[in-house]
Amino acid sequence: GKISGWKLVDAYAINESGQIVGSGYKDGNDAANQIRAFLLTPDTTGPKIECGTADDLWHKEDVSIPCTASDDGVGLADPTDASFTLSTNVLAGTETADALMDSREVCDAAGNCATAGPIAGNKVDKKAPSISITTPVESAEYKLGEVVTAGYACSDGGSGVDSCSGPVPTGANVDTASIGQKTFAVEGKDRAGNVTSGSNNYSVIYDFGGFFSPVDNPDVLNRGQAGSAIPVKFDLSGDQGLDVFAEGYPRSRQIDCDSTASVDTIEQTVIARESALSYDATADQYTYVWKTQKAWAGTCRQFTMKLDDGTTHSADFKFRG
Repeated sequence: GKISGWKLVDAYAINESGQIVGSGYKDGNDAANQIRAFLLTPDTTGPKIECGTADDLWHKEDVSIPCTASDDGVGLADPTDASFTLSTNVLAGTETADALMDSREVCDAAGNCATAGPIAGNKVDKKAPSISITTPVESAEYKLGEVVTAGYACSDGGSGVDSCSGPVPTGANVDTASIGQKTFAVEGKDRAGNVTSGSNNYSVIYDFGGFFSPVDNPDVLNRGQAGSAIPVKFDLSGDQGLDVFAEGYPRSRQIDCDSTASVDTIEQTVIARESALSYDATADQYTYVWKTQKAWAGTCRQFTMKLDDGTTHSADFKFRG
């Protein structure tokens, strides 16, 4: 036999511990002059492994801990085992304060093995905070200048919420200072660095109070003289300027006359060559002079005005000749 540069000549005995007594000589030397007794002690000890420990910090991604392995006997079977890492494998979109690292088996050349890990207690947060927006309500309509109090919150079951911010702080007033479609966006960030955002869309519309006399609101048929000019009066809670109509409005279309609808005669007409819009600050009231056509005699029509806030308001008319 041969071991560690020696040639073994004889083996005399073996004890219960596996130690072998025999004789041999150094490889390459004259056997007759170099015979020596030997004692072979088997390597039954596994490699020595040292790894770091889990820290007490939250991590946005999987965590790796370095390890080293050594063997004082016959050496490591795989030299790459001398330095390696153990890592967590947390699913995306989840969070845990006790992530378990994988383990690794390391063996020496004699077949003795030791295991590194698993290492528990790692804090991994791969889930962004959740956002709840109670106000403004999604797709809600609010009146121009209406007081609407913002309500929103962020929550996180892992590292915890680091920040939760919107256009205004929760409890403050939502923007209703101008008409139109608006977006209330909130951003949440946790202490591990995960960021998420959420938003509710809402719209701000004029505070339209309906039509005033002499025009009656639906479901009344306003009876008027074809060819007359009818003052259509309404208010928008203040002077909003004269550019309040959407493009192409007001307009009218012929409709079927509803025989069951109540009919109210238009008590007031005005002289006008063409239709026009004006605002009376004293009455806080708009007046649109609607110039009707004589050809509408004997028909019913629906007058519709669409405002630049996207809302539509109508009134029905029955014309006599």
